[in-house]
Amino acid sequence: TIANATITVTVTANTLTYDGTAQALVTGTTSVGTIKYSLDNATWSEAVPTGTDAGKYTVYYKVEATNYETVLDSVEVTIGKATPVVTPPTAKTGLTYTGSAQNLIEAGSTTGGKLVYSLDNATWSEAVPTGTEAGKYTVYYMVEEDDNYNGVTSASIEVTIANATITVTVTANTLTY
Repeated sequence: TIANATITVTVTANTLTYDGTAQALVTGTTSVGTIKYSLDNATWSEAVPTGTDAGKYTVYYKVEATNYETVLDSVEVTIGKATPVVTPPTAKTGLTYTGSAQNLIEAGSTTGGKLVYSLDNATWSEAVPTGTEAGKYTVYYMVEEDDNYNGVTSASIEVTIANATITVTVTANTLTY
């Protein structure tokens, strides 16, 4: 009896971070034949599978050749979440009490996740915070994580609404005794 020979196959997971594009999940080599890949262990192709979104992927692979033992295995691949670039909000300047609510900041921006604001560092909203009364305000902001981006911890900026100037006009009455 002549036994089938062994095929040397190396398939390694690529180190990946989300960038919004389809990325090759693995790199593979074989001593004989061609590697076929699958993400569902049912549909096979010679094309290296790709992934776009952050998360875990299972890449199945196999090599079949006459006179060689069939190789069938899998490898886990993770596309890591990206860290967003944050443009922080800026404090509005020159605010003076008017009796009406005023925006305390110029909104910031982020390349991923959701930029949210808070006046108490506990209740968060995408809406720009407002203030009515004269005084100092601390506006907190952070990026909430989503499927593809990590969150960014909170930071804060100080904003002041100045007291309004009261205008008093006194007129003298002309009196006769």
